[in-house]
Amino acid sequence: MYTPRYHCVFDISSIRDDLSDTIVLDRILHELTAVMDMTILAGPLIAEGHPDNPGFTGFVVVDYSHISIHTFTRHQEALIDIFSCKPYDKFLVQRYIQQHCATEKSVFREKQVWWGT
Repeated sequence: MYTPRYHCVFDISSIRDDLSDTIVLDRILHELTAVMDMTILAGPLIAEGHPDNPGFTGFVVVDYSHISIHTFTRHQEALIDIFSCKPYDKFLVQRYIQQHCATEKSVFREKQVWWGT
């Protein structure tokens, strides 16, 4: 495999109330892209979930892959998925997500697959 792969998934409970606001999700997707020093090629696309599973999904295609946010408003949870073929500072990304998505009550879990140099 010649192309490196950098993948982080963040699982957050007790998320901020404003993550049910599409304007806030749009801002987070733009700002996360900037934190990663990447460029948005398409999006953001933000869609409201089904009434049986309320929440929102936001997605951007970036110059090296994608960023997605899935919120589950009934349970105040979010999943943020970042995949890239370009290295990025995962600690800056983690800090940004904790500051803009989590609360003091949040449980914050992270899974990484870092197949790069």
